[in-house]
Amino acid sequence: MKNIKQIIMKSSLQRKLLVFIILVIVIISLISILMVVNFIQAINTYDKMLESINLINDIKTGLEEIDEAIQEYSVSKHSSHRQQVVKTYVHTIQNIKQLEMKIYSPKSKLIFLNLDTIFNHYYHKCIDYMDLLLLKGNEEIHLLPEYNQVLMVKKTVDKTVEKLMNSELENNDIFHDYIQSKTSNISITFLIILLATIVLSILFAWNFSKDIYQPIGQLVIGAEKISKGNFEFKDIPAATDDEVGYLTEVFNTMKKDLSKWIKDKEEQAKLETLLKEAELKSLQAQVNPHFLFNVLSIVTESVLKEETEHTLSVVEKITYLLRYSLTSFHREVTLLEEIRMVESYIYLQEKRFGDRITFMMNVPEDIPHLIIPSMTIQPMVENAIIHGTEKMIEGGKVEVSLEESDSEVIITIDDNGAGIKENVLKSILKGQNEQHIGHTTGIGIDNVMNRLHLFYGKENLLRIYSQIGKGTHVKIRYPKENVNKQLIMNN
Repeated sequence: MKNIKQIIMKSSLQRKLLVFIILVIVIISLISILMVVNFIQAINTYDKMLESINLINDIKTGLEEIDEAIQEYSVSKHSSHRQQVVKTYVHTIQNIKQLEMKIYSPKSKLIFLNLDTIFNHYYHKCIDYMDLLLLKGNEEIHLLPEYNQVLMVKKTVDKTVEKLMNSELENNDIFHDYIQSKTSNISITFLIILLATIVLSILFAWNFSKDIYQPIGQLVIGAEKISKGNFEFKDIPAATDDEVGYLTEVFNTMKKDLSKWIKDKEEQAKLETLLKEAELKSLQAQVNPHFLFNVLSIVTESVLKEETEHTLSVVEKITYLLRYSLTSFHREVTLLEEIRMVESYIYLQEKRFGDRITFMMNVPEDIPHLIIPSMTIQPMVENAIIHGTEKMIEGGKVEVSLEESDSEVIITIDDNGAGIKENVLKSILKGQNEQHIGHTTGIGIDNVMNRLHLFYGKENLLRIYSQIGKGTHVKIRYPKENVNKQLIMNN
């Protein structure tokens, strides 16, 4: 029993569900086969009962036909009536032989032995009587003692047939009661097994859902704690070795990595100057719970679908995105690193939104080697999603393009979303509007503009153009020279 439990715990979610479904199908199929076999047996038994009854009725009919043919013969003396008697006799004898194979009860078999003997005696009496009629001519048949003998033998045959009929009906009643009792017992058994299957299905569904939703619920609680900066809680136990257990282990590892990194950064932050804190106000980016819940949902959905490669890819993108968001803010990065971060972010958003939003990256394979301030492209892409296309049911588009000239590299972000009102856009560019803040890092447009200015010592490196109902166009310029050498970004 313990080994079976271990095997079940190590099985994948799909395998557990498949085994249960097959088990239910086998049980229901066996019950159905049992019911069908019982039904066929009942039909066969009823057919046999009806065959014996029908044969007895045919014998009775044959007796009546013989009697009518004799009466017709006594009047007309026509040979056709005599032939009818012989023909009916032969047919009735065949029915009697068939009846012998259809009766089973000892009582009916005993009566049948008398029937066979008496019917043959009756036939011979009929033949003798018809021969006598030929000799006597037109003498009244009712005055002949031979005719009375024929009638007496016929009455005996009729009584024997009637006894046989009553015996078969009585035997059929017994068979009928037996079949009814058997059918009733099978129906009760079927009902009991069906109820047991339903109970087992409910128990399996409860355990199955508990194995999925209880760990996921713990992951959600853990994600809420992490989103509030609380890493001091026990690892979530991985109760199974399936996809949910794998997701739990990945979550625990991610929690430890984030906790270790934040502790390291807290130590480093103590050594930073007040001036640095004033210039770069959000040195330690905080992961927003909305984003964490969304990516956790993507991973959960992938795990439940048993898409292992897809799950690993999603986890890698999340890990890279979070590590980049939390580590790169303090240092310069290359344009290639920033583009890869944006690609990871777009990959996760593609999994989240599906066909609702189309993402395009028009970036050459040979990306220029350029040192830039980190987290300046992704917040703008995120802004295009949240405040541009996120509420669109379908047809959303976000396009990121790279253009290079001799003096600078230009990144453009275009969306076909709702657009920004002119007065709102002016206040955003003046740093007076905090509405447009991303879900991932909390970095707003004003933050990006200030860091571009600090890094390059130039104004107007970030431009935004927007029309209501048509979308927004963002242009970020990265000069190849004139980097502010006095701004030092610590690793």
